[in-house]
Amino acid sequence: MMKHHIVTPLLLTLALALPVAAQLVPAAKVTGVIAPQKAATLEFQYTAAGISKEALAETSAGGFAYVVSDYAGAKVAQGKAPFANNTVTLTLTLPPGYYDVTFPVLKQTFGLISLATLKGQKDPFFCLDAELSWLAPEQQSADPPDDRPRARRQRLMTLMQQLSVDIARERLIWHDLNTGVGKFNWEGSLRFDSLRKRYALVGLGVLEAFDDTPEYLLHPTPSRTPYPADLVATSQAWAAIANRWKDAHAGIEVWSEPDARAYYGNLLPADQYVPMVKAVSRGLSSAKIHTPVGGGALGSLDNAAFLRGLSGGGLLRAVDFVSFHNNDGGGESVREQVAACRKWLTQAGADGMEIWITQSGKSWPLKPGERPTAAEEAASALSIVAKAIEARACGVERYFPFSLPPSPDDKRVFAMTDNDGLPLRPLAAYGACIATLTNRAYVGDLALVTKWTREPLVERAPVFADNATAVVAIYCDSVKPGQNKSGPVMCDWDLELPILHVLGIDGRELKPVTDGGRTQIPLDDGVAYVFVSVREVDKHLRVDTEAMRLTRLARQVHTRQPLPPIVLQHLPDFASVQTSSHGYKITKGDAKNWPIAIRVNNFSYEEELTLTVRAYAGATAATAASAKPLAAKTVTLEAGKNADLTLPIDLTQTDNEVLITIGDDHNELDRLLIQFVKP
Repeated sequence: MMKHHIVTPLLLTLALALPVAAQLVPAAKVTGVIAPQKAATLEFQYTAAGISKEALAETSAGGFAYVVSDYAGAKVAQGKAPFANNTVTLTLTLPPGYYDVTFPVLKQTFGLISLATLKGQKDPFFCLDAELSWLAPEQQSADPPDDRPRARRQRLMTLMQQLSVDIARERLIWHDLNTGVGKFNWEGSLRFDSLRKRYALVGLGVLEAFDDTPEYLLHPTPSRTPYPADLVATSQAWAAIANRWKDAHAGIEVWSEPDARAYYGNLLPADQYVPMVKAVSRGLSSAKIHTPVGGGALGSLDNAAFLRGLSGGGLLRAVDFVSFHNNDGGGESVREQVAACRKWLTQAGADGMEIWITQSGKSWPLKPGERPTAAEEAASALSIVAKAIEARACGVERYFPFSLPPSPDDKRVFAMTDNDGLPLRPLAAYGACIATLTNRAYVGDLALVTKWTREPLVERAPVFADNATAVVAIYCDSVKPGQNKSGPVMCDWDLELPILHVLGIDGRELKPVTDGGRTQIPLDDGVAYVFVSVREVDKHLRVDTEAMRLTRLARQVHTRQPLPPIVLQHLPDFASVQTSSHGYKITKGDAKNWPIAIRVNNFSYEEELTLTVRAYAGATAATAASAKPLAAKTVTLEAGKNADLTLPIDLTQTDNEVLITIGDDHNELDRLLIQFVKP
């Protein structure tokens, strides 16, 4: 859900709006995470702007009344926070879990996470879609000076550190950074350079995502494609960017949802996207920069034609991982997506390639001036954690919940923190998931036939274990947290497997209910972590699960081969076709003599090359020994240059797919699959 515009402060205010003239603002040292069962002092700066008569009365009385409620909304504490020197101070001692601190007279609520800091090495699976460049910008200048944006950005970075997040997904506006050949404004308008250096300083990796092109690299108007025309210059630009930020970068993700994003009113086929990915990857390879490159960033795994265009066009040769998004889905949807992705990779001969889910969230309706309800937050938390559990069980390499700051559009908002950078329930739930599952591997499902006092039914319970403890991660997508009007949701525990303890979705302790020998696990949150002995769980495990099959595929060794120095590029006449993600529909011209215009890009800077470009009918034709090309041309390429040529093709002799290859008599150096749609 990347956007081609900079999100304005007004739009952010609408997303999770506290009053613009908020009376309380968290002090810079308040991060939103406190240590369990230890006294924590919280300070809020106070401004009298727009203050009510009731608040003024409390100010005169020396403090503000507050109420502390837990994840489920139950009141756990109340008191009066002293007010002096424009500062409101309160001290709280809280057990593990999430809490809302509300000042009723001010109509302001702030979230807190009580969670112990993890010891030891971070788990690379647990990442976060942070978007600080776009959604938590620092002001370049302000009159009068305003320290809140800087404090908010720092608070968000500290939150990620405290929760042991491994990689933050960021956004780069390429055209803002790179204005010409060799011309870079590294800070840009949003302090890109400063932020990435800060990430490197605190040990947080950055997944750099982008989906725009500088004007100097675009095709001449009216090309109707957002992708770069000059791939040699593209590779040079990304070599420079990757070299500048190599200490921060943990990956580069090329584009966002090319299968689902319309440009100039139309979707584009895969052949328009693939060459750019190759150019970026080739740039890093030439500069001997080993930052992983990712492709896809798919909006779905349902478009078989687009997937075939990606793999048939050689995308998987150019990337270290493939990625996709899951917004507003549940845990079961992730398993289905991973299965579809693995099927595609297996068919393309790329078993074992890493899968990253780089955007995973659940939105709620945008309500200007209002904070989300507890039920809306809890539903988002359940979705994010259920998908994390499934992704972990299915062998996904990295998982990025979306989005750390509020990310609004016209009708909805994704968020894990409020406008001040303090946590909401989704972040608390994800933090507890990290703390619970870090460095514990999926070992199978519990052979648990769950019976419910009320619908719905849980069908599986993944188990994660280390050498000491096993955790049964029970979840149910269809539970509606905070809306279970018929009473508590309970899951029967009908195994002879002793329970050590149980945690709720936010890490708070839950007590199993035992009545007449029957044990039940509270599941009002939709998630419960049941801790059991690792030695005793084995006899109850099922290992013949779909998740285990997918995990075994993920564990296969996949080694990316070196990229050849040649990249093919399709230059269609957009005035003669209608485009979609499935291919080109000819609207003007003769299909029996269709000109396919190809640009051949030579990334070798040392030698001139003479090669043959061939066109075949279908994606697999070139692999057949008897296959004859539909057309062929020889091209001589200068070092570091490109050359254009046209192949006349009789499309009626194809099955609406034309494979373009280039090479000599012995080796294929590149390929591109061009797809057509029947009139």
